[in-house]
Amino acid sequence: MAMAEDAAGDLAEIPSALQALSEVDRRKYLVALELLDLSEEPVGARRLSDELRRQGMDAAEATAGRLLRSFDDLGWSSNSGKRGRRITRAGRTALSELRLQDQFAAQTTHIAEAANAADLSELADLMHLRRAVEAENARLAAVRATDEELDLIDRAAQAHVGCIHTETRVDQSLNFHMLVAKASHNPLLEAVSALVLGVHNHKLADLMDVYLAGAGPEGQVVHRAHEHLDLVEALRRRDPDAAESIMRAHIDRMIESIPADRRG
Repeated sequence: MAMAEDAAGDLAEIPSALQALSEVDRRKYLVALELLDLSEEPVGARRLSDELRRQGMDAAEATAGRLLRSFDDLGWSSNSGKRGRRITRAGRTALSELRLQDQFAAQTTHIAEAANAADLSELADLMHLRRAVEAENARLAAVRATDEELDLIDRAAQAHVGCIHTETRVDQSLNFHMLVAKASHNPLLEAVSALVLGVHNHKLADLMDVYLAGAGPEGQVVHRAHEHLDLVEALRRRDPDAAESIMRAHIDRMIESIPADRRG
């Protein structure tokens, strides 16, 4: 039983070990672990050094040797003496995590390029992405948010309602949505939220505000701001279904305010 608990603890340390890596080191780790995983024979420092160089990274044999020894320390490889190293179960878990990070990095680059598009006809596409991400943010926040985070979200909602007739209302709205994303305690959702709600999207957020303000005799700005208060109530009740539904409907109404010729 103790051995099983120790193994689980070792696996739990894998994400923290990878989070501290620079981009260059992350690439080296990925190449090294993939080589260990694919190789039928133990991998030594010379072979790893050759592979790193083949993939465009400058790595002397001594550097490759230190990298392999660090894998031993992390429990990602087992030392077969002069023959080299073999990958362990924990090493394969670390490799899977690195591959996921690689895929996520590629996807976030794609999202950032789409979100930064100068063609404002893509506003509806961005809002559809927001709906998918933020509905899940709200659901998770209802379950995972701390009381302190709920207080911050509540104050942000009140601040937004209090400034709806000022130029700061867009900033206040984006701040509210980002606080909900952080309260989801899902790093991937928070990262995507930061991309679609970030400063680089201010042009699109301002345009969305123009559409909301012109969508009726009094505009929809006031109504959309008060929907933030409705969401706060659902979060405080710890009601994930209601929180998700409110957020989804909130963004649906914003999408409906976009002129039909810009919805794609």
